[in-house]
Amino acid sequence: DHEEFNQCNSMLMELYESWPGGIAEFTAYRLFYGMLVRDYADIDQCMATISPGIREVPEVLHAKKIYSAWVLHDYSAFFKLYVATPNMGGYLIDMFVQRERLNALKIMSKAYRPTVSVDFITRALAFQDRDECISFLISTSAVLT
Repeated sequence: DHEEFNQCNSMLMELYESWPGGIAEFTAYRLFYGMLVRDYADIDQCMATISPGIREVPEVLHAKKIYSAWVLHDYSAFFKLYVATPNMGGYLIDMFVQRERLNALKIMSKAYRPTVSVDFITRALAFQDRDECISFLISTSAVLT
């Protein structure tokens, strides 16, 4: 449940303030949660309040890159960064990756008319394998030839 995650994450942020690395990791999770629920105000507030020391920690740098790719609709960068997400951040992104895949597919289908190969979509949208991609395409009512 999204709301329960947000409540837990807020409590954990307080607990992990004393744990080195905890603030950075959970700051990244907060950014991913903001993307999940499309809460631009919270993301902006989070970005504005990140302390300089935390801002340069690899987890936060990575989350900021994913956020930048997401907000700019740079799906190529987004999916490359998604597969390299550290810690448990990938599990949060998993909660909205299908939505982003659908958005990217809409753009790809217009850009690569009249056809796009399944293998290309599999790689570009970071599917585990071709079968997972085909299942996704069928769920979107895409025409497979």
